[in-house]
Amino acid sequence: MTREEAIRRMQDIGCYNPDVVDHAEWIDGKINLRTSDGKSFEFTSDSRLDETIKADDAKAVIIGQRFFSPEILSLELSEGFDFGNGKITVLTDKNCVVRAVSGMLTELRATSCGICTFCREGAYQLSGIIDAMTKPGADKKQLDLALEIAEAMTTSCNCPVGEETALPVLTALDLFRSEFEAHCGKGSCPSGECSAFSTLYIDPFKCEGNGDCMDVCPADAIEGKPGYISMLDEYECTRCGKCIEACENGAIQFATGRLPKLPERLTKVGRFRK
Repeated sequence: MTREEAIRRMQDIGCYNPDVVDHAEWIDGKINLRTSDGKSFEFTSDSRLDETIKADDAKAVIIGQRFFSPEILSLELSEGFDFGNGKITVLTDKNCVVRAVSGMLTELRATSCGICTFCREGAYQLSGIIDAMTKPGADKKQLDLALEIAEAMTTSCNCPVGEETALPVLTALDLFRSEFEAHCGKGSCPSGECSAFSTLYIDPFKCEGNGDCMDVCPADAIEGKPGYISMLDEYECTRCGKCIEACENGAIQFATGRLPKLPERLTKVGRFRK
């Protein structure tokens, strides 16, 4: 079955999703692409992406459903290159590849009509495996299972949706396997974006004891009173981040690994010593 035949079949059964299936097309040597913030740009076959998309600190580039290294931005475009749905997303060192793949799988899984077993079950399994890696305790052996499922989907699904769903896993693992492995076992998130691997704490030298963080905490995980350094209970904390937004002094921060020395009881602002 050709891609065109598969698309017609999808349209017939009502599971056609243009944002996933339709690919950006070259017309008269030009192609329209869009960035993740919704901006649209026209490129010609002799131009480069970095002429318009500035990303000096890029770690990865997502084009359609595929991951690429940043070098793709500086290459001269050619009409033979497949841009997928034409959407371009740039990831920096502050962005987690595993988290990005998990988000893509969640969206792609929702596009499956459920008729094809490999697409339906494959998307479900991949989404669960990768999502588990954004939290502590994931098994490194699951990486090989994810790879096996994704490879099977590229040849066994009945339509392009299943094939597209496998691409984020295949391309991201090929380029950033070490980042996936870092998330497994005791785990850590190299970018620090997966909050499940981090601990939230209040810097005693920045806290001014105004209590704004206490007022917005939905879990009542912060103790304090006016003029005293606030204390955060990491076991009650849900890491929602609302306290970070409320603190104008930048005293509430995420930390990976060992925490700095913190007050063991309520202490007046300015009185705490290491």
